[in-house]
Amino acid sequence: MNKPLLGLDVDGVLNAFSEPHLLPEYTEYHAGGYWVLMNMDQHPKWIAELEEHFDIVWATMWTHKANEFIAPILGVGPYPVIDHHDIPDNIDERKLYAIDSFKIATIDPYIGDRPFAWLDDDISVTAKTWASARSAPTKLVAPDSLIGFERHHVDELIEWAGSL
Repeated sequence: MNKPLLGLDVDGVLNAFSEPHLLPEYTEYHAGGYWVLMNMDQHPKWIAELEEHFDIVWATMWTHKANEFIAPILGVGPYPVIDHHDIPDNIDERKLYAIDSFKIATIDPYIGDRPFAWLDDDISVTAKTWASARSAPTKLVAPDSLIGFERHHVDELIEWAGSL
């Protein structure tokens, strides 16, 4: 049996939207023309732990650049990419207002009917409505974007995967 998919975002999840001095355990890196702030003591270990329970796929506006710039810093992946710039032809782009609407328009056809967990700091009502309408089990986890994902998020995801 396949593992559930885990859609992994970068900004606000792996890259904390905070000031480096406020998160002394995090390290600032220059990646792809941007500065990113990541918890190098924990995030690589937690991602490796999640790999035991999930097939991880990048679900980030970084798209393929996540494998090019973020994965090497963390020592993970490469992972498949849900390319959020590749909106399916049958989607009316005028109806895609929120950032997660663009993501949903590309995530939904990619994941099909597989169980899916989405680790993204920007989970809106649109995403919650979409998730509740899916026939396959779906878990949404939204970390605080100032900190990124934490240990309790890992535990929550592993518990959910184990319940399937």
